[in-house]
Amino acid sequence: MEKNHEPSFIESNMRIFLGRYDISFYKEDRCVEYFIMDKKTGKYISKNLIISLDIYKKNIHIAKFYPDLYKQFNSKYMSATCFYLLVHHFGRHYNLDETYHIDLETTPEVFHEFYEKLKDFHLHVTTFGLGNTVNVLSDYTPVQIDTSPIHECCEELSF
Repeated sequence: MEKNHEPSFIESNMRIFLGRYDISFYKEDRCVEYFIMDKKTGKYISKNLIISLDIYKKNIHIAKFYPDLYKQFNSKYMSATCFYLLVHHFGRHYNLDETYHIDLETTPEVFHEFYEKLKDFHLHVTTFGLGNTVNVLSDYTPVQIDTSPIHECCEELSF
């Protein structure tokens, strides 16, 4: 069940984000690839955004999240806003409830510099993986946000 709540810090940045960027997605079975385009230039700035669904483990798996938004002008908080939007769009698209979890693998540095700071999620390290990686998990809590600006594209885009 979705919660009614006051807008979070990230939600307050969604208007700025959606004013600057267009988000489209291509779905294949339980895997979704997202694409971000700069509305001003018409150029795609990111395509390494892949989320998949494991219905047996009840996991939303963040397979790739490299939005390259930090390279854009005045981009503070835009990567966090993007993560928030994509996770909730994905959850809404598949009608997921609070019994699902978010999981991903990253480096300890990226976890501490980015994921750990996302206060709208409860991301925490569960295990240390091979090499310099950590496995990260969070509960998923559906929220009522408008994800309608994120639209499906006809086919996978190539850059």
